[in-house]
Amino acid sequence: MAGFGELHGAQFRHMQQITPDGVVQRVASVSHVAVLPDAEREAVLDEVRAVLAGHPAIRDRETVEIPYRVDCYWTERV
Repeated sequence: MAGFGELHGAQFRHMQQITPDGVVQRVASVSHVAVLPDAEREAVLDEVRAVLAGHPAIRDRETVEIPYRVDCYWTERV
């Protein structure tokens, strides 16, 4: 694009350790969940609790790990 230099990119990864209750709170804070009517929001959070309690890789654990990936792109004006 005229007026800009080369497009650069980088990827950053992070692993967050969080309690199962913290996972539920995190999901509850996501905007499209937070704006749901109370009954619908609680149904979503109940599903999250069910996955946390029933998934063999994470049930009965004090903490779980949530992987994050951020893709960054930038350029400089020339």
